[in-house]
Amino acid sequence: MQTYQRTGVRLVLSNNTDPSRPNDFHEWYDLYASHILFPGLLVNCFRFENTSAAGTDDDPRYAAVYDFATPELKTAWPRTADHPAYPKHLFDDPRVSLVTAPSFDASTLIDASLPPPPASAGAVPPSPPPIVMSAQ
Repeated sequence: MQTYQRTGVRLVLSNNTDPSRPNDFHEWYDLYASHILFPGLLVNCFRFENTSAAGTDDDPRYAAVYDFATPELKTAWPRTADHPAYPKHLFDDPRVSLVTAPSFDASTLIDASLPPPPASAGAVPPSPPPIVMSAQ
């Protein structure tokens, strides 16, 4: 088992282009998410659904959070997409048409060197635990 410290996250908001086919949408996205995890680079992918969202660009229904464990966050997503094991073949699957282009896509670096907030700001939350991955 390997342990990684999260260094950044990528947040992507999207929608299903055909709400009458939620199973196909989820099956494709779950398959994709299971193929893009690379130790030392992209180590987790979590998806969330806001069931009360309209499913529009202004009110997206789905959020995906990708955890990175690399100090070079600025290049982390391009390196993920260029990784030899990146599942480019999944984009030939007709179900990919159900996934809209992201309505929002951003990455941020978690800077462990930031000083804690002043005592008047309240209790300091604990640091996130290391990410643990087992070899598959």
